[in-house]
Order: sequence, then structure tokens, then C-alpha cells
Amino acid sequence: MPKASSSTKRVERKSAPKISQAVREISVETSDGSLEDESILDDDMIDFQSEGSADDESIGDDDEDLMHGDDLDGGDRQEMEDEPEAGPSKPKNHRNLYAPPTLDELDTLSSTSSAAFTLQLSALLQSTLLPTTPHSTLKTLLTDLHGVINSIPSSEPITPKEGIKKVGLPSISPAEFLPRKVNWTVGYDKPKEVFVSGSWSVVGGYKVGKGEQGGVDMVLVMPDVCPSLYMSRRSIDDQELFTPKDRLDYRYFYKRGYYLGIVKAGLVKAAKAEGGMNGASVTWDSQDERRPVIAITVGKGSYSILLYLVVKLTYSEQGLKHRLTIRIHAAPPTNFFAPSTLSPSRTLLRHADLDQSSPTPLYSNSLLHDTIHKSTLLHLHKLSTTLSERVVDSFLALWRIWCSRRGIRRERGGSGWFAGMVLGWVISGGEVGAKGIKRRGLGKGLGYWGALRAGWEFLGMFAKSHYRKKWLIV
Repeated sequence: MPKASSSTKRVERKSAPKISQAVREISVETSDGSLEDESILDDDMIDFQSEGSADDESIGDDDEDLMHGDDLDGGDRQEMEDEPEAGPSKPKNHRNLYAPPTLDELDTLSSTSSAAFTLQLSALLQSTLLPTTPHSTLKTLLTDLHGVINSIPSSEPITPKEGIKKVGLPSISPAEFLPRKVNWTVGYDKPKEVFVSGSWSVVGGYKVGKGEQGGVDMVLVMPDVCPSLYMSRRSIDDQELFTPKDRLDYRYFYKRGYYLGIVKAGLVKAAKAEGGMNGASVTWDSQDERRPVIAITVGKGSYSILLYLVVKLTYSEQGLKHRLTIRIHAAPPTNFFAPSTLSPSRTLLRHADLDQSSPTPLYSNSLLHDTIHKSTLLHLHKLSTTLSERVVDSFLALWRIWCSRRGIRRERGGSGWFAGMVLGWVISGGEVGAKGIKRRGLGKGLGYWGALRAGWEFLGMFAKSHYRKKWLIV
């Protein structure tokens, strides 16, 4: 049988839908369900359509009519005409649609939204804070350290150049302020007072990592004179270690550095000898190059650090559960420098290459830091007795974690000292400006999370408002 040409197939495909429509119209006119003209069923074109491919059957009648330009069926058109037309929109009453939540709803929302966050904070603090009672071994170590410092003998006053060479003092000042030919000396005598400062002595320790505890700060109050030199010196001027003029041109910082250098040499000997400090690491820690401190690393665990690719340091246990660093600071005699002489608006550096009218606020601030150890300790103690239990140490711990995760260094605001100042402002308020405009605090009923949020808002307010050009007293 010869094959049909492509043109014949196209004609057959176009004719098939019309024949199917005719069959449908005839079947509608009958009442008993049978067709009146049976010869139509015998048509070859209908047989060809019924035997067509599945693709041809999938094309609907209406779609074929639309493809060939035919209109919709009468029934479909009638259904569309019977549908009612949309009338004009009526205004709705939105008064009850956005009703404010009730007090019960607010309590429910507050409890469900903050419950998970509160649990996270509690778990974080539980894994960070240590018991307020210090470990007995750490107490014994601090007692041994106090005894070693008091046993260091006095030294004769020498020139600053000789003192720097003797103790290996790190760089403190720029080259133009190196003491070459000066008429003042440096010396050492046992400290007037030794006390533990910082938050550890008030609210206990905290963890900073796996097997590592936060540091402990010890302050040595340097004497203004050397009583042991009374017999060898004829005048009182020869017995003075510090004078009020030491605030100028790095003189105080060089005397302070030499004093700590003598203490460091004595601690290194104690670390090599038998005793409670045996095996401890004694190094310099210079977060502020003007005020280097002694860092004594002790505690459980051991690891190595390469300094200048030569020196290898190892830390032994000393019977402690956590590894920690004891930082030894030096402070001038109490009330030795008048606060007005250390004002940030004053010029304390005098050199031919410097403008004598330019203030030196960073230099003054560095010196002031050495004068507030005792006042900071009393401030934290007052906060701990005023606020609820463990609010102060929780606030300080969250502040340190927040600063650590945002890369804020200790000397740039990540320390417990700065956090204590912020907490004091939040609770008690302070004074702004030279006229002493008072700003009220939020009171002692705040928790640690509310105080932390208020501290962030305080810093944002101080940075963006007109307060940034004024003094702040807390």
C-alpha cells in the first residue's frame, strides 16, 4: 500500500477535529444515546483519528479550535455569560485587624523569644566563670611570690644608661628621649606595698580557653625614697627615687622600668631554684611600650613558644589546675603626682623638634593608669556589694568575650578595668564636660545582660553625640 504524502497527512489532521465535532453535535441531539446516522461511524477519516498517536489525542478540542481561529463552544460561552460581574469594592474596617497585643500576649512573646537566648547565656557563663574562692595552690603561689619580691636587696642608684644595660630593659621611648647625659638616677628598694588588684581579688577567676584561666594582677607600690640608703647619703635629695618632675620626658617610665627589671631578675632566679615558683616562665609583656609589665606564666599543661626563633619556653605545672599568667605592675607612691599636673591638655614632652603648645594626652593617660590600681580595686568591690550576686563577674566575662570575638585588644577597651568603668557609669551615672553636668544611672536593679546592653548604648551615645568633644568622669 503506498504511503500517504506529508501534505495528505496535514489535511487529514486538520479535518479530524471538525468530524469529531460533528459527531459530538449529532450525539447531543439524540435522546436514547444512539447516533441517527450510523454511516458516519464507518468513515475512514474517523477510523484514522481513533488510531492516531497519543500526541494527537492529548490535544484538546478547545485548544485545536483556538489554534485554527475557531471560537469557543456555545456551552462554554453561555457559562461565562452566566457568571456575575464583580461589583465595586466595599471598604473594610481595619480597626480590629491590627489591634495592639494584650499584656498576656506580650508576656508570652517575651518568654518564648528570650528563653533560648537566656539558656545560651547561662550555659556560656557556666562554662566561663570559675568559683569565687581561689584555689589553695594559687594562694600559696602568690604568697611565695610576695616573699621573693620582699627578699630582693636594695641597689645603689646608677645612671639610666647603666640601668638599661644592667636589666635588659625593652624600648620605652623614642630615640630622641633616650637618657644619655642627665642629672637623675635610677635605683631600687623593696616596695612600700604589695597587693592583688583587678577583678580576680573581688569576683574570682574566669576561663579564657581550654585549660587556661584569666590572669591575676599584682601591684608593687614603689617607694619615693630609699630608707636603706640613709646612712650612705648625706642629703635627702640623694635618697629620693622619685620626684614630681619625673612626669616629664619619660623620666618616670625609665625609673619604673629599671625597678621592674630588678624584680624580674630576682624572679628568674627563684624560678630556677627549688620552691613554689620552680619552672615558672618570667618574661616581659609590653602591651603599652611605656609601661612594660612582668608576665609570670604558671599552671597545668606545657607548650612551647619561639621568641626570635631562638628561645624556647616551657611551662610546668606548679600544682595548678589551669594555666594562668600573673602580671606584676609598678605604681608610683600614693598621691605622689597631683592630678592637675597629669591633665590630658598639658604638654609633658619637651624637645626641640616638638611643638611645645601641643598637648600629650596619650602620654598623660599612660602615666595615669599607674595611679588608679587601688581606686579601681575599691570601685569593683563597691559594685560587687551593691549589685546582685555574680552580676559584676558575669558582666565582665561577657564584655571580655564580646571584645575578644570582635578583635578588640586588651589595651584598647577589652580589659576588665575598662568594663568596670562602663558598668559604674551604667549603674551610678557620671559627669560630662568641664562644668560637671551630671547624668543619672539606671540603678542597681539591672541584671548582667541589661547592664551590657546599656553599656553598648552608652558607648554609642558617647561616640555619636556632642559628648565626644567633652570630658567624661566616671
